[in-house]
Amino acid sequence: MNNRLPKAEKLTHFGLIEALFSKGKSFGAGPFRIFYVEHNEEDVKAPVQVVFSVPKKKFKRAVDRNRIKRLMRESYRLNKHELLELAQSRSKKWSIGLIYRSSEMPEFKEVNGKIILSLQRLIQEINQGE
Repeated sequence: MNNRLPKAEKLTHFGLIEALFSKGKSFGAGPFRIFYVEHNEEDVKAPVQVVFSVPKKKFKRAVDRNRIKRLMRESYRLNKHELLELAQSRSKKWSIGLIYRSSEMPEFKEVNGKIILSLQRLIQEINQGE
């Protein structure tokens, strides 16, 4: 089992990020807001690309925002396999955005549990959409 989060799985293209937040569907799950959109473009390298965000309005210090994003990335990295298998089995490509909405500094156990629930709900939403 590959637990890496390679560069190809990180959503960095400005146009794709803009499309994710403007045209994508979203739902709230705990302290997260999850955006997702399906892509038909061939230039998308990975079946699932993800971007993590923490608002500056809630956490003024960059060190706090970076820590939360680090926790989110680590939790996603450990729990992404079911989502990747779904994307590969259907030959689909998705972009996902995870935004942390709470104003409290989380612990890893809390973030990990909420990411697991968020990914399960995302898989349910994708299955219902088809």
